[in-house]
Amino acid sequence: MQGDRLRKLLLNHPLADGRPLFPNAAAIATRLTAQSANTRKERSVISLLSAVFSNIRGFSMDFRAQLIKTVAVTLAERKTPPETARYFIASLDQLIGRHNSELRGAGEDSSLESELAPDEVRAITRFFNDVASKAGLVCCEYRDPPRVYGPAKYGSLLRVAAQAIVQGGSLAMFLPFVAESKHSHAPGIQAFFKELEARLEFGQRQLLKACQEMEPDAQRRAALPRRIALYKLAAAYDTQFATGIQTRTFLAYGQGLGQELTREAWEWVAGADRDYFIKRDPEIVPLLSAQFDPVAFYWRAKGALPKTAPELREAVGMFNELYRTRLPGDIWTVAHD
Repeated sequence: MQGDRLRKLLLNHPLADGRPLFPNAAAIATRLTAQSANTRKERSVISLLSAVFSNIRGFSMDFRAQLIKTVAVTLAERKTPPETARYFIASLDQLIGRHNSELRGAGEDSSLESELAPDEVRAITRFFNDVASKAGLVCCEYRDPPRVYGPAKYGSLLRVAAQAIVQGGSLAMFLPFVAESKHSHAPGIQAFFKELEARLEFGQRQLLKACQEMEPDAQRRAALPRRIALYKLAAAYDTQFATGIQTRTFLAYGQGLGQELTREAWEWVAGADRDYFIKRDPEIVPLLSAQFDPVAFYWRAKGALPKTAPELREAVGMFNELYRTRLPGDIWTVAHD
């Protein structure tokens, strides 16, 4: 039964532009579902999947390699062909959904997926589409105003982020400076802190408005404010390190196969001639994610972001219990929508 469903999916599930997914779909389905458990060696599975996914058009080699590894490890643990097919169907559906979402781009602004679009635009678009396909969480620390609000070079990306949230993603924005600092700074730095806070507050409101305009269902629209939040560093922890200006750190969280929390880090850096959206080395991810993990733990447990002081204290409490530490429960404050 699962084998028949898989054959039908491979043969008849087209991409958004009408193309078939695989040219040798029937053979793939037969080999993947008929292989007995005691002969399903990990190496043979990886070899088969490498051949399968090499036929997919429109995906990066890095993405294909990640999917091959994920599916291969799971297939090696499965006991029966039906279980193998069931998992592969779920993975394939996610793959197709991600690709079709990228093809559709950001609604009216289809130029974002054009080959003529800047590399950083296409990269951040793929990033948010991937978050949407996994109903994941993006935590972003802003040491520079968002690049998508007001008279900005990438103002059209607001719609990309909004679309990801409407499709199931969440976005937590972090302001690591205290605008009304108790410390003395050069006038330019103090003005920058205040401008950054104002731009983030404005950006939060604009993003929520864009999401609400996209969502036709009243019940889902009412739930959107719980998927967008702006957190500010509390005045009591005003250390005001001003390094890293013109950077934004993105942490993408998702659910792993065993329901563990997965993390992936990216950095958006404003350069002289262009901007760069760069994936960070996995070894640095635990350090970059530590400041966001309390919010991410709460999001995973509750299905929403903490939006009140008590909820933030609960989020920090989850973090402290897991890591046996004493992070202050009032280190962040929540900006109103």
